[in-house]
Amino acid sequence: MSLQHKNIATLRYLIMVIPYNPPIVDMNLNRLETLPGLNDAFPYITDRTDVTDFPIQWHWHEELEFMQVDEGTEEIVTNNSRYYASKGECYFVNTNVMTMKQRAEGAGRTLETGHVFHPVLLYGHFGSLMQRQYMLPVLQDPTLEVVVLRPQTEPGKRFIHAIHQLTKLQDELEYNDARRIFLSRNLLSEAWLALLDEIRTNTAVHSSKASGVSERIRQMMQFVNTHFAEKITLQDIADSAYVSRRDCIRVFHQNLDRTPIEYLTQVRIENARRMLAGSDRSITEIGADCGFSDSSYFTKVFRGACGVTPTVFRENYRLRP
Repeated sequence: MSLQHKNIATLRYLIMVIPYNPPIVDMNLNRLETLPGLNDAFPYITDRTDVTDFPIQWHWHEELEFMQVDEGTEEIVTNNSRYYASKGECYFVNTNVMTMKQRAEGAGRTLETGHVFHPVLLYGHFGSLMQRQYMLPVLQDPTLEVVVLRPQTEPGKRFIHAIHQLTKLQDELEYNDARRIFLSRNLLSEAWLALLDEIRTNTAVHSSKASGVSERIRQMMQFVNTHFAEKITLQDIADSAYVSRRDCIRVFHQNLDRTPIEYLTQVRIENARRMLAGSDRSITEIGADCGFSDSSYFTKVFRGACGVTPTVFRENYRLRP
């Protein structure tokens, strides 16, 4: 996400509002995530998310992520690999890396605290020594997607300590407190130094193949996320990126490991879950607004994806503590 050009969207709420929240997926048109509170004046926010029942669906952004797993085990999926981080561990997500996050299979309640910031917060200005020598080598390395920091390594221990202190700082100080602003930047810098040491000493953090998300998949995802409520076909999705249907299927398999229609269904169900959890509108209305013209078919597809009917899902969600 450019600091000059921000799209209106949100994936999570800020930490100052509610301690832990299910991710409210309302991406911009091409799944580029923008977050409330992130601005040019101080491009950093922190948030807490409950991913137990609501995965954070495919997205990417220009900002960097330092994430802390507070409960459970989280699975972070990229185009090339899967990474796992458990309670007490942290992980880094590089700029513009397409990721999907969810509770790992067999894990219990899974909670995370995120620290999201634009790299300019650390390097200061374009062309600086910090940018050229200490940040760009990481930001421009296509084999560095996600780095999991664990306490078993010395850099990992330092990184985790810095992030825990950063989280504590956000809880204790007011948003506009000068100490919060300066100390947050210092702790982010400490975490970055630990990350550099982890990358230098642990060659396993590099992906076996370079990340390569094509512009075509982004265009087609944009189309699906704009028109999911409408009756759209495989041909419509392919036409949005000026490719053949065969190439459309190949690109989706290559990048998301699913067909275009499977992705369309996922987006529709994702939006239906959000509407069911956050409104009192009828099941029929929600189904129609998510592209299901027939309520019986909506119920069948929803149950196949979520294991319960829309009605039961809504009831269960509202009974949760």
